[in-house]
Amino acid sequence: MKLEEKKRVAIGLIGLGIVFSILAAVTNCSAGGADNFAHFNIARWAFRYPYLFLDHWGKPVFTIFIAPFVQFGFYGARIFNIIAGLCTAWICYLLADHWKLRKAWLMPGFVIFAPLYFLLMFTGMTEILFSLILMLSILLFFRQRYILSAIVISFIILVRSEGFVFFSILMLAFAMKRKFKAIPFLFAGFLFFSLIGKLYYYHDFWWLIHKLPYGTNSGEIYGSGTWYHFLADMPDYLSYIMILLFFTGIIVWLKDWSTSRFSIAEERFYQLFILCGIFFGYLAAHSFMWWRGEMSLGLVRVMPGVTPIAGILALAGYNYLEDRIKSEKWKKVFLAGIALLIVIPGTLKYRAEFRTDEPSKVMTKAISWLRETNNFRHHLVVHDPSIAFLAQVDPWDQRVIQFSFSDVKAPEKDMPDSSIVIWDAHFSPNEGRMPAERLLDHPNFELLSYFQPKIPFKVLGGYDYCVMIFIKVSSRTSDNHKLFNSLKEKSANGQLVYMGSFDFERENPEKVRENFRMASTDSITNHFYQMDAESDFSPCVLMTDKQLKINNKLNFEVSFDMLPGEKLEKGEVMMVFSVEENDKSYSYQAEDILPFLTKSDKWNTAQFHFVMPQDLKKNSQIKFYIWDIRKKKLKIDNFCVKAFVAKED
Repeated sequence: MKLEEKKRVAIGLIGLGIVFSILAAVTNCSAGGADNFAHFNIARWAFRYPYLFLDHWGKPVFTIFIAPFVQFGFYGARIFNIIAGLCTAWICYLLADHWKLRKAWLMPGFVIFAPLYFLLMFTGMTEILFSLILMLSILLFFRQRYILSAIVISFIILVRSEGFVFFSILMLAFAMKRKFKAIPFLFAGFLFFSLIGKLYYYHDFWWLIHKLPYGTNSGEIYGSGTWYHFLADMPDYLSYIMILLFFTGIIVWLKDWSTSRFSIAEERFYQLFILCGIFFGYLAAHSFMWWRGEMSLGLVRVMPGVTPIAGILALAGYNYLEDRIKSEKWKKVFLAGIALLIVIPGTLKYRAEFRTDEPSKVMTKAISWLRETNNFRHHLVVHDPSIAFLAQVDPWDQRVIQFSFSDVKAPEKDMPDSSIVIWDAHFSPNEGRMPAERLLDHPNFELLSYFQPKIPFKVLGGYDYCVMIFIKVSSRTSDNHKLFNSLKEKSANGQLVYMGSFDFERENPEKVRENFRMASTDSITNHFYQMDAESDFSPCVLMTDKQLKINNKLNFEVSFDMLPGEKLEKGEVMMVFSVEENDKSYSYQAEDILPFLTKSDKWNTAQFHFVMPQDLKKNSQIKFYIWDIRKKKLKIDNFCVKAFVAKED
């Protein structure tokens, strides 16, 4: 009977593999973002550049396993993870069968259909192989293949670095089992690849330490969060029913262990110690790093690495609850209900991820423009690892493409004229440490083009996502800031649906007290608005559904003439765009007017472009105003607001 069950489980997994392979062929998957493409770039070209097999960020064991698959494109990477995920489910079934858990044939479902695990099976990310190595090592441990278990787990740090937290748990387990001979083999993977690095490429035995790619100051980029972040977001990677069954299983096994007066000689102790120790130790390690702001972005996508452990304990919880049901009929109803509550959320929770993500769409437009304008033939400087994949170029050929600048403080250094810089709002100001202003203000970089999504969204650092194309020149002749606004206008503007112009010749846009409405011959017209110590905010232009139908397809052009009463510094006078609900701002943008101040003693024209937030709340209203933070006695005139409906592709 057991042999027949194993055959059925194996056939079921093969069937799922066929279905998942078809799904991977007809969909895209944006989960993992640019990290997907970074891993692909390393593995795809590792046979041409063998040193990439030792790339620390790419993870050598992961690269070795996935490299043959990605020679067939990104689909190959997804097939690899589908196979790895199904193999993990099979190992979990064998472990449940070895422990004689009833209904062990349900075990693969608890693994595969955990929501985030299911999603990552369709990516090129490392978590699935990580879980496979982990569960294989645990299976070998409980089958008393201790040395082999230690050897297998020793390589896990070459798939994901945080796997080292498992070593102390298994070391204690080996010691308590008095299997001391297995302990040295926990370092087999580290020693093996250290020796390879010493003999080839790095010529440094300690390269796994010295070349660690994660900086200790990453909190400056990625930020930090609460210590309970990974606990609070547990429904995102397990689902609510899995959480219920998981903790039920833990309680049931603890109760079972208590019958032996908590003897550490019992097998149940080792099951709890290893499974719970690894799961919660891993969760605690990531929670600590996120809380401290060290080497963590707080992404819960790391948790599928230990999700199969939760699946095993969830099966124990399921069996306990089923035992409470006496009727065979209701047991079948319970089984059907649990199956639906596992499979449906597991497959549908992240269905929106099975598409091309918005940054890739924008970047594809930018790459197409470079090809159409014959600019793609120039040397490229980029930060986004997806560019090489999307452009289908060799990312390691320095004659074609270069990742980041040789000197971020002097970006023109060691760069030939006519080089093309593809600046993106995600990677360039964060990992690349290159803010847009540094290139816009630089005399050796000229803005060529600008691309933005139809519906705006923010990325790491709070930046609105966009892509700018610069060319390296000996000395630029155009004003990049004016060009930027012009290109932004062309990119965003569509059909004009509203225009309001306020010249302060009469009391618009709201009642303007006469002591702030000035008449002067130096004004472009007869009157202007004078901001001073009593008026550090300009009159507010308020837009509601009475003026136009507010929706997230709107974009705005705001222009005005200005003349400062004192010398301005950066950040002292801002143009503000605020989207509010019940007079509380939930989307706030403030842009400096200084770049438009070319002549301090004459009137200048400033022009800004704003787009509505993607998540628009009901009954929203829009406000435009100028904020003279340092009270520099700014004069303004001819304030004009235009609203457009974004162009359709």
